[in-house]
Amino acid sequence: MDLGARVVKAIQLAPNGKGWRTIAAAQFALPTGGASLDVAQVRLLSDVLDRQGFRGSELVVAAPASQLITSVLELPARSSGAPLDKIAHAELARMAKLESTGFESSYWELPAPARPTAGTDALAVAMAHTHADALIDLFEAEGLTVCRIDTQAWALTRACGPELAAAPALTGVLDIGWEAARLILVHDGVVVFQRSLGEMGLCALHKKAAGEWKLEADVVEHVLASACRKGLPGSDAATAADAEVRTLVDQYSDSLGAELEASFAYASHRFSDRPVAKLLLVGGGAGLPGMDARLARRHGVETKTISPASVTQVPEALRERAGSAGLMTALGLALPTGDGE
Repeated sequence: MDLGARVVKAIQLAPNGKGWRTIAAAQFALPTGGASLDVAQVRLLSDVLDRQGFRGSELVVAAPASQLITSVLELPARSSGAPLDKIAHAELARMAKLESTGFESSYWELPAPARPTAGTDALAVAMAHTHADALIDLFEAEGLTVCRIDTQAWALTRACGPELAAAPALTGVLDIGWEAARLILVHDGVVVFQRSLGEMGLCALHKKAAGEWKLEADVVEHVLASACRKGLPGSDAATAADAEVRTLVDQYSDSLGAELEASFAYASHRFSDRPVAKLLLVGGGAGLPGMDARLARRHGVETKTISPASVTQVPEALRERAGSAGLMTALGLALPTGDGE
């Protein structure tokens, strides 16, 4: 279950041979979104899932970005025999000003940079027990069991697994959410970089469109999608108003592209022998018609929007619902973790 700032996304899978089959999927808004859940909203959420065909009471959620501590650490070389686990945990405690027993943490080693160092570079994450316990207790009050709190970055890496570029190339995964856009870079199935791209959430585009043409909030999404769709080859003829809307979307995608370029430049500096070969788009904003083509033209990198329907088997009755790129984080949460995650 992906608790978004505006919409809750959920998906349920079942094994199907060597792959997975989507057996339930849902996206729905709660009265105040998923960012500030209370018991009443969790009760409503549980009722919706039951009506949408979800079964069981166990779920996996992602740690809210605002509660997740993330840092790159410089640790001693593994060959030194130093206790890297303890050192990483202690360093996170120092940086976050937390008691060493007050949080859970994990870290993973990063690929060696173009100019190797004497130590070990690692990417580490942590979450305070107070935040985790509050989230768990909220669901347990309604008979739901949180069996794992995961990170969005690793969930997306698992979900995008079949589409990741082969090593040594890097794959960028751009999640265009409502409040923020986030980029992760993946090398050989391992998250090596993650960054929030400023004020680049989809809400920025919606607010600008609403202000530009005095549109009601519930009309903006339809206007944006319709205008962008008319700009695709073989579509209906576009009006002058459609062209104006697409200009606004072009400006938004250009701003996104500039943020991506800064991140790709960092990757090129640190991993000069590992180029970014592919960009995968997920999240609600990835569903804007033609967004992948806009970003592909700017970066000259293969760019593709993906959804659960792209990477799992989906029954016909769920094909439209599972075709949403906004469900990809939820999909990754539903998949089992691999070694080292």
